[in-house]
Amino acid sequence: MESIWNHILYEELKVAPEEVPVLHSDSPLNPNADREKMAQIMFESFNVPAMYVVKHPVLSLYSSGRTIGLIVDVGEGNSLTLPIYEGYGIMNCIQKMDTSGAHISSYLSDLLKEKGHDLSHEKEVVQEMKEKVGYVAVDYSKELCKPPETIKTVYQLPDGHKITLGTERFKCTEALFCPSHVGKEGPGLAEVIHNTILMTDVDLRKDFQNNIIPVGGSTFFPGFIERTQKELSFLLNTSKPVSLNTAPER
Repeated sequence: MESIWNHILYEELKVAPEEVPVLHSDSPLNPNADREKMAQIMFESFNVPAMYVVKHPVLSLYSSGRTIGLIVDVGEGNSLTLPIYEGYGIMNCIQKMDTSGAHISSYLSDLLKEKGHDLSHEKEVVQEMKEKVGYVAVDYSKELCKPPETIKTVYQLPDGHKITLGTERFKCTEALFCPSHVGKEGPGLAEVIHNTILMTDVDLRKDFQNNIIPVGGSTFFPGFIERTQKELSFLLNTSKPVSLNTAPER
């Protein structure tokens, strides 16, 4: 990592590190030993005057203009929920989910292979396909019963070949809500959010329930917000739709 930071500071940012403080966005899942080692390198190798390490969900919360909220981070490699109060992550309530964007891509690749399209060695192609034509079914059972022509779409590969996708478009994303689709035994996204809320202090639960901020690429799938709201409203036993921050810059 030291060589990467050296390249970033000197070649990309073109700054003298001994003259600028460093703000580092860090995963809350990283062990403290890694943070300590990083700080040691920054101070001893780069002579930075000051350094602040902040958990990236906290920065996501600040970007929404809040200091209290529940971050739902569905990234490519990791997915987690973290309640944050007055800028501090409540670490004993953090929940790691079993599925992430990478699982969606892998599952889509498997579904395509079943149709005779082996793209297992074209991960970037599958990921781009997922991002462009994938969506979340608000009601999975009803979506499966729709006429095929209403959900089919044609996707052109970089080499010019075309693939017709149907139910694969929403079957792959179902892994977020039903991890068993990809061989995982843990709870789905809405249940993880619900469990996280229940782990917090009873006096703060309404605040977290009303300030849920989804972040990460997989939260931008069409239908993601609606499906999450629907399942959460059921789990929380409320007729009022659960509020999720849907700002495009999230």
